[in-house]
Amino acid sequence: MRMKNTYKYIILSAFLFTLGTLFFGCKKKEKLKDTVISLRDVKDIGELITAEYYGEVLTGLTLISQDSITQDLKEGFENIQEKAKRVDSVVKVEHRHKITKLDNIIKAASIPDTTLKDEDDIAKDTKKREKARLKALRKKRRLKRRMERKRIKRLRKEGVTASPELKNITKTSKTNKRDVIKEMVKSDWEDFTASRGHIKKEITKQIKKDLRNKQLAYIGRGSVKAGYDLTQITEENLFTSPNKDTIFILDIDPQLLNVDINPWFMLPQEPKDSTDKPDTINMYGFQMIAVSKQKNMTLAEMNRVKSECKSLLRKEALDRDIYEHAKVNAEETLKGLFAMITAQNEYPVKEVMFSHTKYFEDKLDILYDGVVDTSELHLMQDLVLDDTLEIDSQFYAHQDLEYQVRILDQFLVQVYKQTSASKNCDAWRPWIEGYFRSKNIVADENNWY
Repeated sequence: MRMKNTYKYIILSAFLFTLGTLFFGCKKKEKLKDTVISLRDVKDIGELITAEYYGEVLTGLTLISQDSITQDLKEGFENIQEKAKRVDSVVKVEHRHKITKLDNIIKAASIPDTTLKDEDDIAKDTKKREKARLKALRKKRRLKRRMERKRIKRLRKEGVTASPELKNITKTSKTNKRDVIKEMVKSDWEDFTASRGHIKKEITKQIKKDLRNKQLAYIGRGSVKAGYDLTQITEENLFTSPNKDTIFILDIDPQLLNVDINPWFMLPQEPKDSTDKPDTINMYGFQMIAVSKQKNMTLAEMNRVKSECKSLLRKEALDRDIYEHAKVNAEETLKGLFAMITAQNEYPVKEVMFSHTKYFEDKLDILYDGVVDTSELHLMQDLVLDDTLEIDSQFYAHQDLEYQVRILDQFLVQVYKQTSASKNCDAWRPWIEGYFRSKNIVADENNWY
């Protein structure tokens, strides 16, 4: 279970204003007649931190194991589901004409012959139609059984029916293989588990077996900083309004610049009034609150819990809209900074506006848990199919297809980089690395292009 978080967003405007005054005051710059601010003015700021989240989270080995087992089951379910749906679609296409023919017979058998007047003739017609209907229904049932055998046969050839994933799901759900595969075609993981409450009991048994009744829980207290890396801005990202009083910084997304839980955590406190100085409360960054069988506890298990604390802290910051705070604060901070710089210019700056890339919301969803699952992979595959062939004029009304593809590639690189150590779906790495090779994108830790 998680403890309720306390948080505070810190705007560093005053500090940045002072820093900007000192930085730009010490540097001699040429005044540009055709622009309000030069690209160098923006890039020289570097990394801009505009929001900070302070939080407290609680987790332990039991919760981590539960999440891990559940995720493995879900991923196995979705992997098999993808193959089962594909096979089901192929089998249905192969038998489509027979199914349609039988359905037409059944439908026709329900329509009486209105030209008949004699009661005996009507009775004979009714009996004849009912006999034809029942015969067609029997054929349809036999055909469906044959189709089911074909599905299982094809899945057996692909190694699905003997796979550890299916074995694990059937054991945990106490459902035979055929019924699991049938359910997969029409239900998602949430529906499948909702109708099988004993799955939770099986997961609990597995946790007890894995942990051997060991318990370890930590409270983690730390901070998450968000902002913008302005060194990444190019001339394509920087625009001004026609009257040159507004700067538009386009297609740059906020980033989490730091997720930190130090041994000692100092929580800033609001001053009671303007005459008071800010104060801090000192607490442990990590605080062990429960432990059993401590002698058998390994360093890896302790680090695992601490790592999960950082992951939860990151999620909490995202849940509290740290990116939106970072955007609003960045606009306010740069507006004041550039207003001071251009105060004596012909075109003083009055507003600064950031806009996110087209893929920002998708990136948030995919990277929230730091893992690429099957549905997220399909989303990215669809984006590549669509956005490498045609410009999305709703987002990029004044750019070309090359620009859109470049933004898409940056998005895919960021997802790849931030999930490289995660347990992603099996198809993710072969697909993304194949895409990188086709685009000559170098995907290693030191070179991302």
